[in-house]
Amino acid sequence: MDAEYFYLRVVIKLFVGNRPIVLLLIPVIIGVLVVVNLFSDYYTYSEFTNLGMWGSSFQFPYGLTITIGPLLVLLNSTLLSRLFNSNGLLDKNTYITSLLYVVYFGFYHSFYQADGLLIAHTFLIATLYQLFKLHQNSDGRKNVFNAGFMAGVAITFHPASILFFPFIYFSVLVIRPFVLRELLLLVAGFLVPIIYGSIYLWFTSGEIDLQLLTDATGYEKKQIDFLVTAALFALSVLFSFLALSKQSQKTSIRTKKLNRVLLWVAISSLFLGLYDYIYFRQIERFSLTIIPLSIFLTFAFTNKSYFAFAKALFYIVLIYSILKLFL
Repeated sequence: MDAEYFYLRVVIKLFVGNRPIVLLLIPVIIGVLVVVNLFSDYYTYSEFTNLGMWGSSFQFPYGLTITIGPLLVLLNSTLLSRLFNSNGLLDKNTYITSLLYVVYFGFYHSFYQADGLLIAHTFLIATLYQLFKLHQNSDGRKNVFNAGFMAGVAITFHPASILFFPFIYFSVLVIRPFVLRELLLLVAGFLVPIIYGSIYLWFTSGEIDLQLLTDATGYEKKQIDFLVTAALFALSVLFSFLALSKQSQKTSIRTKKLNRVLLWVAISSLFLGLYDYIYFRQIERFSLTIIPLSIFLTFAFTNKSYFAFAKALFYIVLIYSILKLFL
């Protein structure tokens, strides 16, 4: 146990530091979680995949089923670290954001089997890239259109995420003054992929199924896991906001605006998660909160006042995410 604790401390220290080569450990961690799940069969692989407007009963070959999901998780985790570092949210680079995303996302079925929700993760991160390129006094038309387009693509794969649109508009207003032309471009970019998705849906006579998972996942047998997961994530959310509040005292005005954008994403993600739990007794949509949560918790790992608490919480989450696969 002491040896395992020592290795965990080393891993965390490596990711907190400014060594991009540490990202090579991410596929190893993802691979371990996938292999353990294959042996334990905790998250079972469904025959059909829900891709929103592109088909609620899409069938991937089994080989692709077990590889596309983890590969997208790897891509998303890498993009999040790049998003954090390229926008100067801290005065130094850190790669703990990628590790946090992977470990926390390991609680969800989409980590192991790609679906529309996981693809929506990718395009939501791409939306944040475009929003973070906006500046107060520069032309934002291109980035506003691209942000709307990326959000629209996300919605075609996960229709319930249409809830994000008003929050994306609020996010633009956080960084930019109100410009009618930019608002119209945001709406236009948003509608383009949705129109194409709707046409495809009409031609194929398909239907949108808002329930992400069926009984094939065995979720009804995991109510205790739901409660433990909810408690861990509630602590993580609370702790991340405390760290963010502490960090905001010494950050630039622009960084504060970017954090407000992430806060809007977190709020809309929580609403989607509550909808998923109330109507379907599932927690899959809560996974969208991991995107802003990974960034907020990064501030805790780079702050001496909160590092010990952040590390302890991370140990609990990591250990439980692995142990529960054997339950």
